[in-house]
Amino acid sequence: MTNPEPVGPRDLHADELRDEIAQLERYPRRSNTQDARLQALRDESADRDDRRARLRTAAGNPNAGERAHNSPVPGRDREGGLIDFGPELIGRARRVIDDAHTRRGLPDHGAERVERLLASGIPGQSELCARWAASVGSEAYEAAFRKVFASPHFGHLEFTEPEREAWARGQDAVRALGTSPGSAGGFAVPLTLDPTVLLTNDGAINPLRQLARVEQIATTTWQGVTSAGVSSAWVPEATEFGDDSPTLAQPEVTPLKGGSFVPFTFEVGMDWANIRTELARLLVDQAGLLQAGAFTTGTGVAQPTGVVTALTGTASDISTAAAGVLADEDVYGLQNDLPPRFQGRAQWAMSLPIMNDLDQRETGNGAKKFPGVAEGRLLRRPVNEVSDMSSTVATGQHVMLYGDFHEFLIVDRIGTTIELVPHLFGANRRPTGERGMLLWFRSGSDVLVPNAFRMLTIG
Repeated sequence: MTNPEPVGPRDLHADELRDEIAQLERYPRRSNTQDARLQALRDESADRDDRRARLRTAAGNPNAGERAHNSPVPGRDREGGLIDFGPELIGRARRVIDDAHTRRGLPDHGAERVERLLASGIPGQSELCARWAASVGSEAYEAAFRKVFASPHFGHLEFTEPEREAWARGQDAVRALGTSPGSAGGFAVPLTLDPTVLLTNDGAINPLRQLARVEQIATTTWQGVTSAGVSSAWVPEATEFGDDSPTLAQPEVTPLKGGSFVPFTFEVGMDWANIRTELARLLVDQAGLLQAGAFTTGTGVAQPTGVVTALTGTASDISTAAAGVLADEDVYGLQNDLPPRFQGRAQWAMSLPIMNDLDQRETGNGAKKFPGVAEGRLLRRPVNEVSDMSSTVATGQHVMLYGDFHEFLIVDRIGTTIELVPHLFGANRRPTGERGMLLWFRSGSDVLVPNAFRMLTIG
């Protein structure tokens, strides 16, 4: 038997993974390259099994993966009956999520994010999210989306019956989320491509997503309750307790619309194998880049309220001791000024030039004044690079943030919407052989407790 050399890495389905492992294991003699490939495949298989087990546990549905294909049409049970509400719909959504996670590239953090939405307990939200996930997360919907993406006018003529049903369910889900589908508006992006699901917390594009509290909602506005805390006191025997009622606030964060227009050629639209990966990257990148600046310095008018904007002019906005100067004492003073209850989870945020400024400061004998900055630590707390913060030491510039970033909230409304423009035209009003992708999503942000932060402003 001839031992063929393995090809490069591929995104294999579980059955393909098992087949290749079995084939390599049958070879009586394997090259070092084949041994390495076999071990990599075994590791990948074990990782997938572990992820699948964790997802099923989170879903409370240990047989989810085995039943993922029993209902070929999203929203119908095996007998063809409609599943429109309650536990059956949520169960269907969880099976679709499991299938997307194990077979179609939905990452761990994306699957867990949707699971949290299904288990939110917010009246109406779980069922809205389940209806959306069960519809746009199905393989049939993704196949229908691919055909419409390649041919906006005629793609629907190629739908199979499961794809037609899935597409109709997807449009119903879009309406339930408050967006007009079809010719009056857009249609939902498949779950496996949706940036409101795929945007990660790894800080690669937008470090504030790593630091902040991030919530997904299916409603118009996030509403919460905050408090400065309950007071406590020692009380002598047989003495009346005091009234320690906290002062409550009810902050609201409304997601606002952002988006982009991306042209692509007919040829690219037809080559789904390549465009699917590229489309996911484009959607996530454009959303992350747009949000990065808004979450830092957004005005709050037709865009999110950035953390710097929210703190400007408040009691948490601290000026340097000397005008136009960032002194060592200002850094120590900013940290000392934060109340003790927020110090435990406090972190720093600043631009790279300010970090490098601090890292270069030395004492008279050459010792660093702020050791550890190069390794991401400042005065025993993590320091994070936020490129949209000011890098200039000049009057009025906000150069440093220190605080508990769990009190800064980012809200994503699930359900990114897309509309395809069938033809783009050149200067002579003739088609260019391109289509356009008009995409929009909704995100918002705001500081929930200003006292959880201190911001240093050059005086």
